[in-house]
Amino acid sequence: RIDVPLEVGDKVEEVFGLPPLIPLSVVWECVEASAPAASTDKKGKLEFYSAGGVPNIATDCRMKFQIQQESDGVCSVKLEMEFDPVSPLILGAAPILKLDNDLALKVLLPSAINRTM
Repeated sequence: RIDVPLEVGDKVEEVFGLPPLIPLSVVWECVEASAPAASTDKKGKLEFYSAGGVPNIATDCRMKFQIQQESDGVCSVKLEMEFDPVSPLILGAAPILKLDNDLALKVLLPSAINRTM
């Protein structure tokens, strides 16, 4: 759901991969949440952490979103990801993960937001 703000301590499960063939998931916990309007520099932060990460693939996973409110009312979102690889599979999959994240931020998120307005 995108119509309810996440607060520090909230958890969300992300399902990805190629379900049902390769069903991967990670449970993220929100560790920082600040809205752009609430800060003086018009930047918001949303950070998630998962100690367990994706079993047998990566641990200590972190997603950091930086939300910048522009003067025309438009917001831009930047994502930084960190993780400790457990399997060499993740190193080879990094370009696919980046493509997946770019698709989510640049196409799917704006589309979902437009549907709720």
